[in-house]
Amino acid sequence: MTTPPRSRDNAAQQGPSRQYVVGRSNVRRGRRRLQNQIEKLEATLKREIRKNYKYKKRDQRLSGENKSPRSRVNYLLRNQIVKDTIRKRLLLQEAIIEDIRNKYKNTRKEREKQIIAKTTIGKIIKKYRLQRDGQKIIDFSKKRGQRLEGVLLTFERKVSNRLPAECKAKVKAFYLRDDVSRMTTGRKQTVTQKKTKNQKRLLTDSMKNLHQKFLSEHQHRVSYSCFCTLRPFRVVVPTEADRETGQCKTHENLQFMANTLNSQGMSATKNIEETVL
Repeated sequence: MTTPPRSRDNAAQQGPSRQYVVGRSNVRRGRRRLQNQIEKLEATLKREIRKNYKYKKRDQRLSGENKSPRSRVNYLLRNQIVKDTIRKRLLLQEAIIEDIRNKYKNTRKEREKQIIAKTTIGKIIKKYRLQRDGQKIIDFSKKRGQRLEGVLLTFERKVSNRLPAECKAKVKAFYLRDDVSRMTTGRKQTVTQKKTKNQKRLLTDSMKNLHQKFLSEHQHRVSYSCFCTLRPFRVVVPTEADRETGQCKTHENLQFMANTLNSQGMSATKNIEETVL
């Protein structure tokens, strides 16, 4: 007697295969194993962190670091019977030293560090020869505590010879003169700086020639670099794009010749007027 074939409905109701069940079981087993390893490693890490912190604090206690002023006073007066006034005086001294040390350590301004160093190295401290002790307690460098002819070394920046405001105003006004720069007329010939839009002014000569012209007209001694720095942002050196009209062919050829003579070392300047003279 033959067995009838299975219907399609019975095949659809059949569960997952044995390989799938075994595979999922292996995955779960592997995940549990990895999770157990992670928990063990995290517990070991916490123990090592606590152990490291314990030995670190023990080392600080043995070396005397991070002690409070009261702890340092008690350490100095161990096994000693002293009056309360002496104990308070020592406590006040340790508290002041702690405040000065923290102020010197946390400040970022060089001027404040100089003031603190000057207060710890004075005539009275020098009289009793306590300079080195003060240097160690406040923890500043030896170079800062040195003296040259009785004056404490300072690290302030040297004051530069700045130009007065009147001279700067004259330089800027010089750039805006019509014989030094000319105003452009194009709509797109503008320049913007810090949200300020102005019409361009094109220089009529080179910067070196204008610098010599300014020095000949004024008594102020302004260097060439400072003269260039004070140039207003709307006053620019003309380029090919700023030219709306054709240039004189003869003049341009003479300028090219002057540039070539200067590059070949046959002339000391590129200025046409000085070359002709």
